[in-house]
Amino acid sequence: MHFEKMYTTVDAHVAGEGFRVMVHSPFLLQFEQGLEDDSADNPLLLQAKQLLLNEPRGHRGMTGCLVVPSGKADVGVLFIHHEQEDHFTYSGLVAVLTVLLETGQIPVKEDGAYRLETNQGIINVSADVNGDVVKSVTIPIEDCSLAKTEDHVELVEVDNDRRYILHSLPESIPTLAMDHLSAIMTWGREIAEQHQGKNDYGHVLVEQKTDDTVRSVTIEKDGVIQRSPNIDSTVAILASRNGQKAVTNESLFGSSLTAEKNDGPLSGFTITTRGFVTGEHRFIYDPDDPLDEGFLLK
Repeated sequence: MHFEKMYTTVDAHVAGEGFRVMVHSPFLLQFEQGLEDDSADNPLLLQAKQLLLNEPRGHRGMTGCLVVPSGKADVGVLFIHHEQEDHFTYSGLVAVLTVLLETGQIPVKEDGAYRLETNQGIINVSADVNGDVVKSVTIPIEDCSLAKTEDHVELVEVDNDRRYILHSLPESIPTLAMDHLSAIMTWGREIAEQHQGKNDYGHVLVEQKTDDTVRSVTIEKDGVIQRSPNIDSTVAILASRNGQKAVTNESLFGSSLTAEKNDGPLSGFTITTRGFVTGEHRFIYDPDDPLDEGFLLK
């Protein structure tokens, strides 16, 4: 075995969504100048994505988070996703901050306020830490609005960047439950094919449970089901409802997120949730490995 490169990661999940946080990597110093010019086309990032996110080491539901130095914030965070385009996720910020605080890589602040640099700019978040445990992380989302309603679907934009289409249940899916997972997956693949090449970030099936509770499934661009209620989707659902102050969004898998509209002079929305560390790993890149780029089973 030839140890050409070694990566140290800490895995975490947020409401079921998995993140592989790279705390040490062979190319850390390349990102000391900030994240503005970095791209998913970077060959070193591509190699890290293939090694850490693909099977047999990863899986389709895993997102990579590279922690890098920042001259503007506490740390910089670069996301690596299975898709080629730039990727951003609020849940990933929860995972990264939880990992860094619980492993002692950044100090706990008395005021609980942290600044994270991303490809979407500086994101201000707060963490409630009790001893060595991060009890919760609060994320502000300033921009989310209903852009259009037509043909029984609603188009919502998050951060003026990510566009989600909200759908009511089709006749083929009587309710969002594991019993109907096959029908949900079929619908997801079909809707992804219909919108291929469009600038949609995801499609969200929404089922009303109570006045302030919904169950939803988010379908990503390639037709794969998101493994959590999804922070973007939860805020998009609330933004689509005129006058509603909060909504709890449940997933197929028993996890949930609650979004609230901010009152008073603050605009936008707030979500408070929690990340859970699931393990620490060291991955070695061996150029002689015939599966060094991995594969995905869909």
